[in-house]
Parts: sequence; C-alpha cells; structure tokens
Amino acid sequence: MKKIILIILISALGISVSHAQITIALHHNGQASFYESFDSLKAHIQSGDTIYLPGGGINIGDWHINKRVCVFGVGHNPDSTLATDRTYLPGNIFLQAGADSTFIQGLYLTGSIIFGTSPSDQEVHFITITRCNFVTLNLSYDGITTTASSYISIHENIIRGGINGGYASHVTITNNIIQGNIGYFNLLLYTNNIQMNGPYCGGGPFLDINYSTLQNNIFEFTYSNCGGSYFESGCNSNKWLNNIFNQGWGFPDGSNTGSGNWPSIDMSSVLVSQSGLSFSYSQDYHLQSPSTYVGTDSSQVGIYGGLYPFKDGSIPMNPHIVSKTIQQTTSSSGNLNINVKVKAQDN
Repeated sequence: MKKIILIILISALGISVSHAQITIALHHNGQASFYESFDSLKAHIQSGDTIYLPGGGINIGDWHINKRVCVFGVGHNPDSTLATDRTYLPGNIFLQAGADSTFIQGLYLTGSIIFGTSPSDQEVHFITITRCNFVTLNLSYDGITTTASSYISIHENIIRGGINGGYASHVTITNNIIQGNIGYFNLLLYTNNIQMNGPYCGGGPFLDINYSTLQNNIFEFTYSNCGGSYFESGCNSNKWLNNIFNQGWGFPDGSNTGSGNWPSIDMSSVLVSQSGLSFSYSQDYHLQSPSTYVGTDSSQVGIYGGLYPFKDGSIPMNPHIVSKTIQQTTSSSGNLNINVKVKAQDN
C-alpha cells in the first residue's frame, strides 16, 4: 500500500525525484516504472496496468487503448487541483477491442472518448468512465452503427457535447452534466443527470431512444426546430419518471409514458446558481430545495442524488495533494526539500 501511495504522489506532483521533470507512473504487477514522455509510456503498457497521469498538459494525440488498464489523473476541476494543476490532455481516447474492464477517472480531454475506429474493433465491455471532462462520447466508432458493447457505466462526468450510444446494451448514464443531445439507445438507464441544450434545428434533444428509463433528471432546453418544437425524434416505449423540464412537455407522448414529472419549471428557482446552457465551474448545481424535487429512489433529483452523488471538486479516488512546497534549489548536501499535504479519499 505504501508503495502505491508513493507512486500516486510522485505522479501527481509531476516530478522525478532525481531529475525534476514531468513523470508519468506505471504500476505493473506490484512494480513501479516512471516515464518522462507519453510516447515512452505507451510502449510499455501491458494488460492489467494502472497508469497515473500527473497534473499539467500531456499531449496524447489519438490514444488507442486495446488492453485492460486503469487510468487515473489528478482531476479536471481547476479549483481542486491548485497544487498540481489539472490533468489536461490534448487529444482523444479510443477504446478498442481488448480494452474490456478499463477504468478511466480524473482527466480533462480537449477531445472525445470513442469506442473503436471501425465496426471490427469497436466491441468492448465493462467500461467505467467517471469524473472526467470531455467533448463527445460515442459508444461505437461513429455512435450510430450498432455495437455489441455492453455493461458501460458513465457517471459524474462533464460532457461538453452529446452522447451517441450505438445501441450498446446494459448502459447506465448517471449523475453527469451534459451539454448536447443523446441518442441511439435501447434499454438505457438515464438517471440523475443535468442535460442542457442550446438552439437546435432537428429532431429534438432525444434521438432514437427505445425501451429505456429516463428518471430523476433536470432538462433545460432552448431550441428552434425549423419552425417547430419537438421533444424527441424516433423515441418509443420509454418511461419518463420524476424529471424536471423547463419546457411544457407532457405524457403520454406517442408510446412514451411518464409520471411524477415537473413540466414548465423556471430553472432560476431550481439550482442554486446557474444561468445559460453551458457548464461553468463557477456555477452551483445543487438544488435550492432538495426536498421539493424527490426522485423515484426517494433521494433528490439531479446530480447530487441517485446512484453516484456528484463529488464536489470531482477529485479522483486516489490520494489527493492539497498543497505542496518545493524548494527551488538543493541544500549544500544535495537534498531537495519537498513539503506535501495529502488527503485520503473515501471514494
């Protein structure tokens, strides 16, 4: 355990004990290795490894993951990563065949997370993506083509674009903030999210979702659909339960049913501090009155209720560096004084 904590600390600090350079830590079969570039790290990754990415910018380009790995950053929230900087990754992540049981947490991506590059390599299973900030999530190589991928858990993320499911099965999307459309799902569990969507001309914010349960969410949309206003397009046999809508949508809607929903709600009375249709770290997404809007599980609707209540600061589960002081020069005996305050995490 002490060795693992040391790996986490060295990686999060982003320095090598001997070289004072950016360091990425790789944990394999109880042994730690350290790399000073992302390219050198990639050449040594084996199935079952844990990768600790430090704070600061690391250009990953298009990172193709085809092995089972756990990837930890130090977090994406600037306020919670003052001591280390956030793990900022220019590029995209592609999860390909062979990446089953991969776990990703604590990253800020300038790009997207995509399953596969073609129908031949897009099938993956038991994937968890949590406490990350990225653009779009495609659960097949284009998000629309049907995939056999299954058992996907997406929770506590900031998703700056939409989600395209590729009809993957056993998918749970919960406790996220999402700035776009969602579509192409069967048997989806979509719960305790905040979904925002700006002006949009098309089929609505929900596209081709079927036999799914959408519950305990907060939906805020402002859009103009080429002269009409549509709640959904191609969505059938879904259950909409205990959701807050800023629009006046009601049920039944075709074959879609619903109960316990709150339509036509003024969003300024719902969240503590939120305006517009874009996520901001400076806004407060807690409910003003949690007891007013109660979900199907008797917890509050929105991201602070449900299966994975949103963790303020989006701090990963590994030990978190709260503060650090590193002397600029070594002592006369060649020692470098480092003072680090670390806080363990419960989850």
